[in-house]
Amino acid sequence: MGTGNTHSLSPPPLFLLQESQMGVPLLLTWLRNRFASCFLPASGPASQHVKGPHNLYIDLNSLLYQSAQIITSSGNAYKSTEEVQNAIIYKLFELMDDLIFNIAGVPLCLVYLAVDGISPLGKLSQQRLRRRRSSNRNHSQQLRSASGEPLWDNNCISVGTRFMAKVTDALHHYAVTRTERINSRHLAEWMEKQGNADDKTDDATVPSVVFVVDDVLRPGEGENKIAEAIRRFRSCKDYNPNTRHIISSSDTDVTVSSLILHEPRIHVLRYEPPASLAGKGSGDNSGDRFKVVDTWNSTFFSIAQFREELQTLLGLAPGPSDSEETRAAKAAQLERSLHDVVFVMLLFGNDFLPECGGSILQGTLDSLLETLCNNFVSRQKTVVDPSTNRIQFESARYLLACLGEIRGETEDNPTGGLTISTGDGEALDWGFEEDSAHVEKQNETALLMEKKCYCYWTMLQWAIQYSAGTVDHWSCYYPFDDAPPLPLLRKYCGTLSYEGLITFAASLRSKTSLPVESPADAAPLSNTTNSPTDVLVQLLALLPTRSTSLLPPALLKDYKEIESTVQASMDKLDLAAIKKWCDSKFPFLSKEEQTRFSAYHVFSENKRATRLVSDKEESSVLELTGNEMVFAAYWQRKAFDEELKFQKAQRSAEKTAETTVTKPSSFFASKAASFFSSGKSSSAAAAALLKTAPKPSSVATTASTESKVQEEEEKTAGQHLFTPVGEGTFHLYAFPMRALGNEELEKAMGYIEAGRFVSTGVFCSSGQLQTSAERTLSRSTSTQEVRLQWRPVTTVVLKSEQVEESCLSTLLPGCVPPTHEKTYVEQIHDSREAMQKGPLVHKRERSGSHSSKEEEKAVPSLEDRKREMRLRLEALKNKSSDNKKE
Repeated sequence: MGTGNTHSLSPPPLFLLQESQMGVPLLLTWLRNRFASCFLPASGPASQHVKGPHNLYIDLNSLLYQSAQIITSSGNAYKSTEEVQNAIIYKLFELMDDLIFNIAGVPLCLVYLAVDGISPLGKLSQQRLRRRRSSNRNHSQQLRSASGEPLWDNNCISVGTRFMAKVTDALHHYAVTRTERINSRHLAEWMEKQGNADDKTDDATVPSVVFVVDDVLRPGEGENKIAEAIRRFRSCKDYNPNTRHIISSSDTDVTVSSLILHEPRIHVLRYEPPASLAGKGSGDNSGDRFKVVDTWNSTFFSIAQFREELQTLLGLAPGPSDSEETRAAKAAQLERSLHDVVFVMLLFGNDFLPECGGSILQGTLDSLLETLCNNFVSRQKTVVDPSTNRIQFESARYLLACLGEIRGETEDNPTGGLTISTGDGEALDWGFEEDSAHVEKQNETALLMEKKCYCYWTMLQWAIQYSAGTVDHWSCYYPFDDAPPLPLLRKYCGTLSYEGLITFAASLRSKTSLPVESPADAAPLSNTTNSPTDVLVQLLALLPTRSTSLLPPALLKDYKEIESTVQASMDKLDLAAIKKWCDSKFPFLSKEEQTRFSAYHVFSENKRATRLVSDKEESSVLELTGNEMVFAAYWQRKAFDEELKFQKAQRSAEKTAETTVTKPSSFFASKAASFFSSGKSSSAAAAALLKTAPKPSSVATTASTESKVQEEEEKTAGQHLFTPVGEGTFHLYAFPMRALGNEELEKAMGYIEAGRFVSTGVFCSSGQLQTSAERTLSRSTSTQEVRLQWRPVTTVVLKSEQVEESCLSTLLPGCVPPTHEKTYVEQIHDSREAMQKGPLVHKRERSGSHSSKEEEKAVPSLEDRKREMRLRLEALKNKSSDNKKE
C-alpha cells in the first residue's frame, strides 16, 4: 500500500505517546486570541455578576499542585515529611478559602469538591510517561532536610498514597467546618435583618449551603466527576434551568466540554493564587483569611459569551428581520452544532489520542470551523448525533475530506505535498510482485493499518462520551503511538466494540494475529461497563523507581519481587500478574492500610451495594452502587426552616414582653449560631425558649428511640431509608453511614459524636486538629440538636435510557440565556481600547473635559491592571506541564 512508508505499520510499543502529541497544548492560546471577549478578570466590575453562584465546583488536584509548589519553594526549613505534608494541606485550605470566599463568592446552594480518583486505562499511559520524565528532571530539585533527606515528592499526589488519604480526611474536616461557618453566618445575618426589618424577612430567603466531597476513593478524574454531576442534576424534573455554575479548573478541556452540557450560565474559573497567599505556609488555619484583594490574575471564562461567539461564527446569529420561528430554528441548530465543535477540537489532540487535525497555529482549526458553517450548519447537518453523542460516519468522512483539502493532503498524496520521483523511465522490475512473502507482508501491513483506523475511531468515540462526563469503558486505550493518515481514516471509517478494541490491543502485546470483529458503519457500540484498575496496581504502575518509598511498607519490603514487571514498558505491562502479587501482600498491610485500600474497592464497585427507599413514597427506590457514593455536609433544610419559624416566634414573644435582649447579630455571631465558642444565651432568651420549645431530654429520647426502631426495620428489610438533600439547583439523597457495611470504614470517613466531628482518618487523628474550636458544632436553639449532618449521599441513580435523555442537545424548558454578559464584555472592550489609545483619550471619551479627580486616578490604575493581566495571561501559555493538573 502506497501510504505505508510514512506511518507505523508494524506493532509498535504501546503508550509511547510524546507529551506534545497528547492534549491540546495550544488550545488555551487559541481561545485567548480567537475568543478574547470570553475572558473576564476575577476582580473589578466585569466579574461582579459572576460571583455568588448557585453552585461552585472545584477540581482539587490543580490546587493541590499549587499548594505543594508554594510550600516547597517558600524557603522554610522543615524537619520532617509529616510537617511538609501538613503545611501543604493547610495551604490548600487557604487557597480554597480564598477561592470560595473571595474569588468566586460564597455560593448560594452547593460547593462540590472533586478529586482525581483511579483513572481510565487510556489516561494511565500519559500519567506514567509524564511522571517518569518529571522524576528524572526534578530529582535534584526536591525539598530536603538539613541532613539531605528528601522531604517531599510530587508523586505523593497519586491515588493510593498515604498523603492522599490525609487529603481525603482533611477535606472531610474542611467540608464540615466550612458548611458550619457559612450557614452560621447566614443565620446571624438573617437574625440581624429580623431585628431591623420588623419581621418582614422571608424565611425562604435564608440560604443553606451544602458541601459535597467527591474524593479520591471514587474512580474518575475531577473534571469528569463535575460534568457527570451537572448532567445528573439537570436530569431531575424540578431542576432550575437558570442555575448559575462556576467550575474551577486549570484544565482547558473543561472549557470545551462545558459546551455540550447545554448550560449557558457556566463560568470556568482559572484560579491563580494571589501574591498574599504564595508566601510561607502556616500550620494554623483558624480564623478568617478571606481579606485578599489582589485577585486580578485569576480569570473567568464565560460559556454564555463563548456560545454567542460560536453562534456568530457558525452563521446562526439571529438577524433583525428573523421571525420567531427562524430564531427558534437557529437556536436549536446551535445546540446540535456544539457537539460538532467539540468533535472538531478533539481532532487536534486530547488526553487519549494523538492529533490528526494538524496545526492550530497554522489556522487549520479556524478553517475547519468555517467548514462546519458552510457545509454542515447551512444544510442542517451534523457530524455527531446530538441525541446520543455518537459519530455519524458519512458526515465524518466528508469532514475529513475537507480537512485533507485544508492541509493539502489527498488519497494519492497523504503527506501534504511531498512527492518522490524515481525518474522518467519505467519502474524497475525488482520481482517483488512475484515474491509471495513480500505480498503476504503487504497484506498484513494493509490489514494492520485498517485495524489501526478502526481503533482510532473507536477511541475517538470514547473520548466524545468522556467529554460529556461518561466513562463508557474503563479499560479502553489506543494501542499506537501516532494517528493513521487522513485518507485511510476516511476509507476505514467505523468503530469496533470496546471489547473488540481491548482484544485487539491484547493481540498486539502477544504479537499474535487474533480475529477482530468487522465494524458496522454507524452501528451502536457496546456499552458494557468494565471495572477500574485496582488501586494498588495503578499505584505500582505509576510510581517511578525513585518514588517507591511512597508504597506501603509491606509492598516496599518485597518490591524487588515485582520490580521488573511494574517497570516494564506499557506494551509489556502485565496488570493481571501485578494484581495477583498485590492480593498476596494484602494480609501483611497494617489495619489502617487495609481499611484504606478496602475503601477504594467499595467505592469502585459497579454492582449493587445497598437498596435505598423513601420514608414517604413507597415507590421511590434507589438501587445504589458503590461508585455512586460521595459525602456531604449540610444543615437539614426542613429542620432549619422549623428553627427559623421558632426564632421568629421567639423574637415576637420577646418584643411583646418588652424584654431587653442581647443584639441578635452579636448574639448569634458569637454564641448560639457560632461554632467558634459555646456561650450561654441571655436569661430573657432562655425564658422565651422554655415557653415554646420541647424539652431537650424528651427530644433526645424520642430521636434515640426512633433511630433504634428505624435501624431494626432497615436491617430486617435489608435496605436503608434515604433523605432528599437540596432542591432546584441540585439534588442528592443522603443515607446512614451504616449503609457502608464496614464499621472501621465508617469511622475513617468521619462521624458526629457529642456535638463534634470525629474521624479516625490519618489527618484528623494525628493530633493536628484536636484543639481546633471548629470541631465543635452549633446546636439548634429550638431542639438543642446538632444542626449539621455528615452523611454519604448519592446523585440521582440514572437508568441507561435516562443517561441518554440527560445528554439531549437542547436547553431545558424555561432556560433564559443571560443577556447581561454583553454589557460587561463591552466594558472590557472599552478598557482594551483605552490601553491602545492612552489614558487621556479614554478619559475624555468617557467623561468629557471635566473629569473628576477620582476618575483621573482610577483610569490609569485600571489600565495598569489590565496591562498586567495581559502579561500574566501570556505567561500562562508558557507554564510548564509540571504545574498542570494531571
